[in-house]
Amino acid sequence: MGRTVSTGRLSSLHPRCPSPEGLDAWGDAAAAVLVAVGQGGIDPDGLLDRLEDLPPPMGDGQGPMMQLWQAGGAPQPCDAADCDAVLQTLFSCS
Repeated sequence: MGRTVSTGRLSSLHPRCPSPEGLDAWGDAAAAVLVAVGQGGIDPDGLLDRLEDLPPPMGDGQGPMMQLWQAGGAPQPCDAADCDAVLQTLFSCS
């Protein structure tokens, strides 16, 4: 059985995204994890472990509001520390 993904680590983020400089290092590290997954040998739980082990992006909260996207839909702004309502909307089957 798969694990439930917690948004608890996001609670340390400012409601607005870090500046681009604060996101670059995290984005590069996350991309490297995804490349490793693409090369095989990492199961979904291993992927989750590696992503959760990345230190959260740092910054001053001066970037734009965090947005969650869904194909064919408009971006939905959300507070990184309280994004459950937006996630429920994105993953709803109705």
